[in-house]
Amino acid sequence: MSSPRRPAAVRSRSEPYSAASSTCVRAAVTRNATSSTASSSLSTILAAMSAPPSPGDTFAVVVPRWQSQITRGSPRDDAMIPPTDGSVIDREDQGKGELAMTQLTDVLATSVDVADVLTKLEALVEHWQHTAERFRVQWQESEWYLGETRATVAHVQEQLTSMRETYGWLEHAYREVEPRLHEAAHERDDANRDLVEARAAHEALLRQHLEMAAELAGARHDVEAMRRFAETVQQKLDAERARGDALAAELEAVRRRAERRSKSRTHHPDLMAEVHAVDGQLLFHGCPSNVSLTGLALALDEPLAESLDFVKVTIYGPAVGRPIEAIGRLVWRQSADQSCQGGCELLDMSPEGRKTLEEALATAA
Repeated sequence: MSSPRRPAAVRSRSEPYSAASSTCVRAAVTRNATSSTASSSLSTILAAMSAPPSPGDTFAVVVPRWQSQITRGSPRDDAMIPPTDGSVIDREDQGKGELAMTQLTDVLATSVDVADVLTKLEALVEHWQHTAERFRVQWQESEWYLGETRATVAHVQEQLTSMRETYGWLEHAYREVEPRLHEAAHERDDANRDLVEARAAHEALLRQHLEMAAELAGARHDVEAMRRFAETVQQKLDAERARGDALAAELEAVRRRAERRSKSRTHHPDLMAEVHAVDGQLLFHGCPSNVSLTGLALALDEPLAESLDFVKVTIYGPAVGRPIEAIGRLVWRQSADQSCQGGCELLDMSPEGRKTLEEALATAA
């Protein structure tokens, strides 16, 4: 950060000393008086004034004869004290200094070398001018640093005030937020307790789930065993049912055969029969070997195929009048060397047709 331009310096402190020195020189030149006593006094004055003062020191010219005149009537003890630490000699002190120097030059000896006095006085004036300039620069620097320090202090005070305000606001906000923080802490504690309870319940449910899973696995094993047992029983039931069905079919066949055997069988030349397969193929046409109410005996030219089962039977002739239609089934086949025979059972016949066939068979008997 570049330093700001320093303020203009006050009037140079060397001006009072320059004026006093010039007055002394003019007085010494115009008077031209010589005296040995004055010469020794001048040497004493020059020796005392040639020593540079330090800040805070008190300076006075030791003139035994005129010291009381120089200091008499001075309202302050530092009338002959040069400016220290940046102070400026006022006009009253300047006049008193000129008066003292004028009185001093009155007693100078006429034999004093004017050139030597001028040289010494000029050297003394130059020395005090340099000293005053150095003090002036120091004073200006001190004033500048003092201003900078004051500005820094003011800025720091502003920051301190702002920080105090911010701290007060934060403290007020903390007082407002503190109850909410306590409430949030209570809610957090409640939530933690609920979480612990939920975890315990979850663990209990997990254990229960594992137990039920083990029980379910055992139940599945039992169900699988029962299923295999049921399949075995079902297979046995199916076998028994099939066996029962086979026995029932066999019993039904025996019953029908017994019925056929119990019915009278008659060869009736006036009865003709046609037997057709399901697809319409003519299997038999002619007079049956014998006829009963339950079936027909057929004399065939060629054996019947094993695949044939249900057939359509039509009985007609003068003995029955209208043709009688019925559904039959080939129940037996017999093949010999020179002849083939088969039996057809009449399963489904209308009541009128059965009655007409029964009357025709009774007439033939």
